[in-house]
Amino acid sequence: MGVRMPRIEDAALLCGRGRFVDDIPVPDALHAAFLRSPHVHARLLRIDTSKARNYAGVQAVFTFDDIRPQLAHDHIPVGLPSAAIHFDAAPLPLARDELTYAGEPIAVVVATSRAIAEDAVRLIEIDASPLPAVVDPVAGLTTGAPRARLDCPDNLVARHVLSYGDIETAFKEGAVTIPLRFRLHKGLGGSIETRGVLARYDAAENLLTVWDGTQMPHRAKSIISAALGISELELRVIAPDVGGGFGPKAVFHPEEVVIPLVARLLQRPVKWIEDRTENFSATAAERDQVWDVEAACDVDGRLRGIRGAMFHDHGANTPYGVALPYNALTNMLGP
Repeated sequence: MGVRMPRIEDAALLCGRGRFVDDIPVPDALHAAFLRSPHVHARLLRIDTSKARNYAGVQAVFTFDDIRPQLAHDHIPVGLPSAAIHFDAAPLPLARDELTYAGEPIAVVVATSRAIAEDAVRLIEIDASPLPAVVDPVAGLTTGAPRARLDCPDNLVARHVLSYGDIETAFKEGAVTIPLRFRLHKGLGGSIETRGVLARYDAAENLLTVWDGTQMPHRAKSIISAALGISELELRVIAPDVGGGFGPKAVFHPEEVVIPLVARLLQRPVKWIEDRTENFSATAAERDQVWDVEAACDVDGRLRGIRGAMFHDHGANTPYGVALPYNALTNMLGP
């Protein structure tokens, strides 16, 4: 305590000697690109990958049905234990029967170059029937509101109740009360380096090595291990230099299990580097919040207490438990 700690990373990063996922030299690596949902909410009726599979340079195309035999669970086991959670809303690695958000991965193409993979993605045909979408976190809790996901009973995935001090007395004795509603719109931690995953399987050692641009390599390792049904001794997850995280890279995304899975299946190194369009549409972002807040004050403006409710749009999935609403309330109500 009280001693200046010298930074050890500056020289390499400032001189351009950083090693990010896209800098890892793995010979003969294949490149992946994802077909993503153009719909906010829809039933997925059909996927035709035949043209993409026959495209020159394409090594493989995978849908959910193709990868399901390699998975220990249908959904990615990302949920964090919490008594506040009413039901599980974990994501799928690739969409199956329902598209639940724009940008959701539907299929993955693996090819000899990223350009070929992207060209082949455009050849995949889907039929989808649009469904009503939930676009407001308050309206989504009303009776008869459309569901964000058909496999969930309603849209209230979790409810927290937090309190501190004698709020009833504060409002009873307060001379002035001020009610306000705040709306916070979507925000994104737009890091300089987008997300990226590189995976290599060594059959001789039975070792799957994953380079992941993540803030949470240990959590990523435990989720990949559980999703694939393999021992953590058979898996190594490395977080190289990460060019900005800000929270979105603490969330585990579907691509982080799909890329290791297909690398293990093909027994070839596979790399996926997110482009900026994907970063805007497919990376976890901060969603809408609506705060109904009431403050009690003395005549001189001294704050006696604050109470209210926060409605948080957690999206179609809960990729990281319900930490954000809990933290937001704790920060507001804490001493």
